[in-house]
This record gives sequence, structure tokens and C-alpha cells, in this order.
Amino acid sequence: MGPVNLKLFPREDFTEKELNKNYTTEELIETINKNIFTPFKIKEDCKCEICLKNKVSKQFQLSGYEICNECYEKERQKNKEYMLNILNNKKDLLFEGNEIIENKLYLGSAKDAYLKDELKNLGITHILMVGYYLYAFYPNDFTYLNFEVDDNIKEDIFKYFLTGIKFISKSQVCFVHCQWGKSRSSSLVIAYVMYNLKMKYQDAFWYVKRKRNIIFPNDGFEKQLENFDIVLHNYEYDINKIELFFKEFYKGDLI
Repeated sequence: MGPVNLKLFPREDFTEKELNKNYTTEELIETINKNIFTPFKIKEDCKCEICLKNKVSKQFQLSGYEICNECYEKERQKNKEYMLNILNNKKDLLFEGNEIIENKLYLGSAKDAYLKDELKNLGITHILMVGYYLYAFYPNDFTYLNFEVDDNIKEDIFKYFLTGIKFISKSQVCFVHCQWGKSRSSSLVIAYVMYNLKMKYQDAFWYVKRKRNIIFPNDGFEKQLENFDIVLHNYEYDINKIELFFKEFYKGDLI
């Protein structure tokens, strides 16, 4: 990979000014809230935009598109059938995921998650899916976890970092994917690298990008990774202290 293109990072590095400060929990919450995009306002009393009958689900509101639980499951099934139709009609599919941490962590696409033999050969035991409408193809062969996250600058992906790190940590080998392995899943992988290898955000970004060059978290996710950088440094990478902070930040409502 060639030299770093500084134009990819036009903003002043927020974390460099904040990393060496010692925050109280209240101060850290205030700092983080100043460095995020305004999240979606959850709508709880409107009707589903598909069936026009059921109450919209608080969980499934993607990019301002409101949907109920029942319609979500129907759309997820449609997506599964669509993916299977495409994948089953293609011969000689190749696994195009990338090894990020040797014998521990891989990052790829939804297509890669369909290739069971390849996943098994890599020793993968756990699969972390990051996105809407993704499907666990082989629940008897792998341990799955799905974070239903939209690739949108206003989506809160920060709240999944701690649980994602724990899930990857307890796996023998973990494969992480979204639809393309570019933004959502790469953000979770970068967060794990930051924690596991004690790297600053931008160092972790380039560490992962050198392994999978298509990655590029959207601007909202990048800001949340910057925030996570500050949290990690403030609590000296102590997972128990970080968990206490997350519980306080989300008022106990952890994923």
C-alpha cells in the first residue's frame, strides 16, 4: 500500500487533544456527546410504512424508514431467498474475506458468509453480522450474533463496540461481515483492533485497511470510533471499567 493520503482525514484530529486528559464519567459523557452526529429520533407511535397497520418497531428504523417486526422478518426472508438465488447460480465462488489478526479475526462480505467449507477450513467458530436483513445460514455450525445497524452517519454504532469486542474475544476465530465488508463491519473490526492491540483510532484504521483495502467507515462511524479511542485511553483498556462507563452512558440499556 502506498503513502497515507492525508486528504482522507480533512478534520482536525479530535482525539489527539483529548487522549491524555483524565476524565470523570460525567466529563467523558459530555465530551463524547459533543463529537457525534445527531442520532435518529425514534418514532414509537406511527404505523409501519409497508403494511400500514402495525405499530412501527423501535428496533427497525433504518435511515428514517419505519417498519414493524412482522414486515421486517418478511423482508429479511425475501433477502435470504434473493441471496440464495444469486449464490446458488454462481459456480466456483471464492472466499474474498481478509485475515485481520492471524488465526483470530477475518473481515468480509455477506457472500463470504455463505461459503461454509471455506469458513470451516479457516477455523472460524463465530460469525458477527453487522447490518439489516442479514441471515445466519448455518446456525448448527457457527455461533452467530447480529447487530442490526444501518450504514448511515446518524446510526449509533458506538453502543455495539463493547459487546462486539466481547463476542470476538470469546471466539476461537471470528468472521465479521456486513453486506460488503466496507463500513459497518469494518467499524466493529477497527474497534476490536483498537482494544486488542491498544492502538489509536487512525493507527487501527490503517492497520485494517492494509489488510482489506476497500474499508471506509462513514463519517458518523468515524466520529464514534474517535470517541471510543478516548474511552479506551481514559480507562487504560480495562474492559471492566469500560463496561461500567457504557452502562452509565446508556443508562444501563446495553446491547
